[in-house]
Amino acid sequence: MARIIFDLDGTLVDSLASLASAGRQLTGELGRPAVDDATYRGFVGHGIGHQVRCLLDSTGGADDALFDRALARFHDIYGADPASGVNAYPGARAALDALSAGGHRCGICTQKPEAPSRAILAATGLADRIEGGAFGDSLPVLKPDPEMLYFAARSMGGGAPVIFVGDSHVDAQTAQAAGVPFILHRAGFHDSGAPPDADAGFDRFADLPDLVAQLCKSPEVAGAP
Repeated sequence: MARIIFDLDGTLVDSLASLASAGRQLTGELGRPAVDDATYRGFVGHGIGHQVRCLLDSTGGADDALFDRALARFHDIYGADPASGVNAYPGARAALDALSAGGHRCGICTQKPEAPSRAILAATGLADRIEGGAFGDSLPVLKPDPEMLYFAARSMGGGAPVIFVGDSHVDAQTAQAAGVPFILHRAGFHDSGAPPDADAGFDRFADLPDLVAQLCKSPEVAGAP
């Protein structure tokens, strides 16, 4: 059995609408043009600070003082309602149920801070299958630093190999740095045109439990501290 650790945005849930909406409220308050969802999609995956920096850069730029104010305001806006418009991907809950029934443990490794992450997990009905995790405010580092994945794995207890499931190049780089297999959710956000390399990939969550079972038979599956 294994510890299956998931990225959140673009992997378990489609949260683009809520993030982009918060971004548009921020730029509106700053008197700047709105950024559409397709553009905002490219900002996601490196943490909230990166999103705000990209948002400001794409609408006129900002010095450090303005960035700091905008970042604080974004946290206020987004933190007030992170879950509206967010949906679990079709079949995600059933896949978590199947993995749990098979003896696996499921966790989270996300750049998003813990409070909005937990609000989203609760609102989408996924919270009770998540046994531990690492969040954007858990450590002084973010993905692709492997310590994020190690932290998530340790929070779930030891004694089982680790598999990371994500949708982006940052996720793939995190898995590689940590020395664990990576499963790609192909229908997620991605952060460039070409999908990242992966040990396996899926378009439908119904296929995920079988992919996990196959990887668990591989001698390349290894644990994390």
